[in-house]
Amino acid sequence: YHVKMESVRTALGAGEAAPPLLGGCVARPDGLYYTARGRLVRFPLDEAGTAQSWPFPYGELAAPLWMMDGALHVRGPDGVFRFDGATFQPVPGLRTIAYIARPDPAGGWQMVNRDGVRRWDAGYQPVAPGLPAVVSPLEGDVALNAAFLADGRIAFGTTRSGVILADRHGRRLQKIDRAHGLLSDRVEGLCADRDGGLWATFRNGIMRLQVDSPYARHGTGARR
Repeated sequence: YHVKMESVRTALGAGEAAPPLLGGCVARPDGLYYTARGRLVRFPLDEAGTAQSWPFPYGELAAPLWMMDGALHVRGPDGVFRFDGATFQPVPGLRTIAYIARPDPAGGWQMVNRDGVRRWDAGYQPVAPGLPAVVSPLEGDVALNAAFLADGRIAFGTTRSGVILADRHGRRLQKIDRAHGLLSDRVEGLCADRDGGLWATFRNGIMRLQVDSPYARHGTGARR
């Protein structure tokens, strides 16, 4: 299934201009959501549907988009906004983006972004008792994306360290990089599947890692 660019152009009022650059992406039952040219765009999943867009009145929209507390969240120049289906409402005090988020057993939401793991509960809170407000397994690297695994662990795709696996609080467990068979140490995207696999995309290809077993083997050795 592909996004019909003429529908997106119409929603953006772009006429016959070059196709807009789409940033961020969240899939929901009512469609795919993107950012483009300072607007939030929804493309419905039925073939007959046409794209809709909503202008963001507070400046430029920053990717990514993420779901939290049942609503789509976006980041503008001065903080995070909750999209209620028609308008953007500021979330007081929340300024950091999330690649992914999930309910936290201690209350509020666990947010994962380029720096590691945070917990938001009407304010930034310790990630867990005895842990700081930010827990990072990255050791000086930066995450480009992340995915929750079925057993609660968190996978981070990084700029130069390949895939880093962390426990549910963000503490580092394992690194999988080119020495373990990855195509590159820069990981452009991650997605977990229902069979315990983790799909990783790179600028030069795509791979599936089996990360639900301590006996999984990735690749056949160092790559040149």
